[in-house]
Amino acid sequence: MIDPDFRTIVKTRIIARHQQVVRVDREEIRAPGEKQVGEVTARVRAMLPQLDAFIFEDYGKGFLNPELVRQISADVKAAGKIVTADPKSASRCEMGPGHGGETKSERGAFSPPVSR
Repeated sequence: MIDPDFRTIVKTRIIARHQQVVRVDREEIRAPGEKQVGEVTARVRAMLPQLDAFIFEDYGKGFLNPELVRQISADVKAAGKIVTADPKSASRCEMGPGHGGETKSERGAFSPPVSR
């Protein structure tokens, strides 16, 4: 997915005597727009037959907003697949119907098909 308004993270490492002393990251944390939510949801739907599970993980970068998580969770559950989230993030959102209303981490990742 290409978004011309999204800026790539810039990481600057400060080195002293051949060792990294500190790293400065310049990034903009923002949620996806309606168009991006639709594109990502459509791509996940297309991948569902190849997946055994779907794990949400975005490393706290803000991409997984509640609407995106709800839509993907509903699709994954309807396909009879496992849906879960990495609970490390301090920022949380609901995974949607069928999950008891509990809150789950916004973090997550695609899980490739499990070899059997």
